[in-house]
Amino acid sequence: KLFRTGARPAAEYGSQIQGLAPTELSRLRTMAANTSGVCGSGRCRATAIAIGHGPANDPMVTSSISAMAEWFLAWERWPQYRKGGSRVWDKLVEKLKPEAQRWMRVRGPCGMVIATLFDLGWLPITPTCWEDPHNCKWVYQSGYPLDELWRELRKQLNTAIWQQAAKHHFGTGLAA
Repeated sequence: KLFRTGARPAAEYGSQIQGLAPTELSRLRTMAANTSGVCGSGRCRATAIAIGHGPANDPMVTSSISAMAEWFLAWERWPQYRKGGSRVWDKLVEKLKPEAQRWMRVRGPCGMVIATLFDLGWLPITPTCWEDPHNCKWVYQSGYPLDELWRELRKQLNTAIWQQAAKHHFGTGLAA
């Protein structure tokens, strides 16, 4: 409980704007596993987090969803920045497309959203139109709820977590 109410919010502070690079996210997930109550060497980080905190509280899920939610809140709150954000979007997509050291090139909220989407296997077409790995386009429209988008992102994030866990020792079957 202390992780969810103290350590995680402190560690995630500012990540809604700047994002969490894979190394920072890995450190945060290790912290979550260490505070889960599941002890022992060789334990599975995903399993420890799921048992100790619940699968919805994996930092990979919470940090990604909160960053995306903040993006759409900003898009609504400050319409005067939409034109500029749209103008730089295509340039940032090209700049951040190569995976090697992607997060070293991230600067600001636009870059954070684009890098996070690329990391999830999504295609950031425009600031409000994204294509998921199944070639389904998600278009944000002002005033419409985002519940379906959040559900899909959570599903894909959890799938990615368990696919990674399945690659480790005795992990066969976790991704099923």
